[in-house]
Amino acid sequence: MSQQTPVPRLRPAQLAGVAFSAWFGGLADWLKAVALPLALLYLVYYGIWHYLTSQSPEELRQSDEGGNFRQTALLIVNMIVLTLFAVAWHRRILLGETPRFLPLVSGQHVRYLLWLLILGVLLFLFSAALTAFVAGTMLSGGGGLQAGVVSVLGFASILYLLGRISPLFAGLAVDERIGLAAAWRLTRGQGMALFFGYLLILLPVFFLSAVLLSFVFSDIQAQQQLDPGSVITGDELMELLIGAYWLSQTVQTVIGFVLSTLAVGVASAAYRELR
Repeated sequence: MSQQTPVPRLRPAQLAGVAFSAWFGGLADWLKAVALPLALLYLVYYGIWHYLTSQSPEELRQSDEGGNFRQTALLIVNMIVLTLFAVAWHRRILLGETPRFLPLVSGQHVRYLLWLLILGVLLFLFSAALTAFVAGTMLSGGGGLQAGVVSVLGFASILYLLGRISPLFAGLAVDERIGLAAAWRLTRGQGMALFFGYLLILLPVFFLSAVLLSFVFSDIQAQQQLDPGSVITGDELMELLIGAYWLSQTVQTVIGFVLSTLAVGVASAAYRELR
């Protein structure tokens, strides 16, 4: 009689532990993996900053359409940067490969990026529907508590769904073309472990975000040099935000790379255990 191979049970602490240990135990490799993505990102940041500083507040207010285009382009650049980093970091964890300063772009990067774009569109639609529902609840007289509960449930649903499909991206990075349905089957019965595994890495990232963002706000407040109760105009606020551009973008980049590093670690750990 044939015996079925027992399905491993994932443990949230173990998933988060792999993510942190891979990062702290391989900082030199991590720096190699982020070098090119970071350079590309700051090159784009420089182009945006140069444009912003060359325009007057009035011209910037009149270029809403251009602003939307810049935001969309920046989002796509961020996905390309994430792909370059994530594939290298997945392969470092799963295959022991040493990341290269100049990665060799291949079909796996293209497939990874396409799935990121698909996931991004789905998340945008879900978030838009959730925002519309919460706004409708508030406008119809629903209490803030009800809207808050719906928002928390929506966030938890997104985190759960991302956990269930996360092995898809680890598989793509190591040239295994598993689809969405296969990733869902692979994580059957492991959804809550993955949910709490991702939650364990999100909590310190939230704390880091709060600390770093406080520096941004402190810098903006120091630049204002206004008396308490003073009213700041829209043009003055825009100038202050542009003045704090590099600090705010650096904080955003640090948070993004930390979160990506840990998320890739959890996905890689889950993939390795379940395959």
